[in-house]
Amino acid sequence: MKDMMSMVKQAQQMKSKMEEMQAQLATIEMEGSAGGDMVKAIVNGENRVLRVQIDPSATADVETLEDLITVAVNDALTKVKLYVSGEMKKISGGMDLPF
Repeated sequence: MKDMMSMVKQAQQMKSKMEEMQAQLATIEMEGSAGGDMVKAIVNGENRVLRVQIDPSATADVETLEDLITVAVNDALTKVKLYVSGEMKKISGGMDLPF
C-alpha cells in the first residue's frame, strides 16, 4: 500500500512539473538559421514563429530566399523539439513517455 501511495505522489509531482513547463513554453525562444545566418527564425516553445530576420543580400533570389526561410524555421522547430524532449525526460526521471 505504501508503494501505491508513493507512486501516486510521484505522479502528482510529475503532473505539477509538467504543468509548470507547459506554462514556461511561451517564454522559451530558440533560433534557427540558414545560409550562413543570412536568414534567422526565432520560435517559442509553443512552436509559434516570433520573428524572421533576413539579411538584405539574401533578397536577390526569391526562390532561394523561400528555401532559406523554410530551413531556418525547421531548424528552430527542431531545436525546440529537442529542448522540450530533454526537459520532459528530466521531469519523468528518464522515462521515454509519449508527450
